[in-house]
Amino acid sequence: MKRLFKIGLLAFALMSTAACSEEVGKGSEKAVETKAIKDGHVVAVHLGNTFEEVAKGRVQLHNLDKLVQLEKKVEAKEQTEPVTITILNNKKEELAKNTLNYDGKVITFNNNYDGYRGSAKGTFTCEYMMIRGGAVYLESCKDQEEKEVTTVLAFMGTQKAFREAEAAN
Repeated sequence: MKRLFKIGLLAFALMSTAACSEEVGKGSEKAVETKAIKDGHVVAVHLGNTFEEVAKGRVQLHNLDKLVQLEKKVEAKEQTEPVTITILNNKKEELAKNTLNYDGKVITFNNNYDGYRGSAKGTFTCEYMMIRGGAVYLESCKDQEEKEVTTVLAFMGTQKAFREAEAAN
């Protein structure tokens, strides 16, 4: 009887430990988002599971001012520091980390996310950047094989969020 009680107690302790481990895991996804925001990344948390849902605004956004400032620097032909974009799913798990950089002449986009229509993974060099309708578009681009690509969708946000970021600048 004592042995059965000990086995039951051990099983309960193991299940409790597993539940605690699961909670730690859940907190770590939130930590990914918090760290990315703190590190100054532009962060998009996709609340929807499809491109259409994200395009309709099911996205939580942070640090959009970095993209607004980048667009202004590109227009002024001023070199910039790289802007890191972290894309998370609705469980706050990282889907991709991309970078946008402008050297005063060319925009370089390192894209590790293929969830936006019209944007394949890879490195693109582009001449123009435009924030339009809640999205960031790069135009007159070439991929890593020097193949011309007219337009690359670099980021999906919301029109309202970009207006607020522009007003804050």
